[in-house]
Amino acid sequence: MLTLIGIAIIALAEWLFDYKAVGGSTNWSIFYFASIYLSVALISVDLFIRASKSIKYTGMAFAIFFVVLAIYELTFINVPFDDYIVSVNENKLRIITTGLMCIALLFINLLAWGKRLWKT
Repeated sequence: MLTLIGIAIIALAEWLFDYKAVGGSTNWSIFYFASIYLSVALISVDLFIRASKSIKYTGMAFAIFFVVLAIYELTFINVPFDDYIVSVNENKLRIITTGLMCIALLFINLLAWGKRLWKT
């Protein structure tokens, strides 16, 4: 059910951003990206609820990652558009969270493969 809600939010955000948004508006861009990030986090939480153990950890890692990105986007409300674009794309927080996400996924993957290899 969370997956369907996430997909509906993505479709609504796409429609609103394409047909109702003002070009070059910081707040509309923040709305769009924060909605997409939170929708993907909802889909990841649904994966966490339904899947096997290693997939659950992967889903939770993605959910935390996208919630952090959404919170980061919300910190730029009412910032001039040019400053927003530069700040969002050139920030150490995004690089650090992406690096931590890669390390977490590698660790989860190695644990899953290690358990499979020890069973045989």
